[in-house]
Amino acid sequence: RNAISPDLQYYRTSLLPSVLQKVHPNLKSDYVRSDDNEFALFEIGKVHVKEHLDDENLPGEFERLALVFAADEKTAQRKYEGSAYYMAKRYLQLLTGGQATYEALGSNGYPITSAYQMGRSAGVFVNGELLGVIGEFRPSVKKALKLPEYSAGFELDTNLLREKLQPSRYAPMGQYPKTQQDITFKAPTSLRYEMLRSCVWDEL
Repeated sequence: RNAISPDLQYYRTSLLPSVLQKVHPNLKSDYVRSDDNEFALFEIGKVHVKEHLDDENLPGEFERLALVFAADEKTAQRKYEGSAYYMAKRYLQLLTGGQATYEALGSNGYPITSAYQMGRSAGVFVNGELLGVIGEFRPSVKKALKLPEYSAGFELDTNLLREKLQPSRYAPMGQYPKTQQDITFKAPTSLRYEMLRSCVWDEL
């Protein structure tokens, strides 16, 4: 009731659709004054999930953060290697201080996961708690919203994020220069990153 616009008269189950709707207009706007047509958009707001009812038997209210990174085709070809997933992950790693871990998305049958493409998306965990989803978008979503091929994003529960993040810790600088060794693995393309990572860390 008393919505400030027709678009806001319904409960939102995810912030991502409203952010994705802004991507194409921004790519086509006259505000881009450089050769690099790229940007990140984010929104912090409330969503309601009918599967989680509150004390009054109404859809539970959750605080969320949604972010999308996008670049047009020319910019992506000139500046980036690999998929847009890794640019979204860079933002997320900065946000979580490198504390996030990732597991391949097993289903996109939920409102928060419905926009993401299976095989190019992951659940985001901090200290064992599922906080949200990160990934690239389904072809049908890209087509409907005129998204560029190079686009990806994430959506997180901000209350859980504040609760689960560990505070930053500082340590004195070592007296001696550190040594570093690079290790290269040759693996089939079917091997998932988290499987390789867990195997290596279990051996250390």
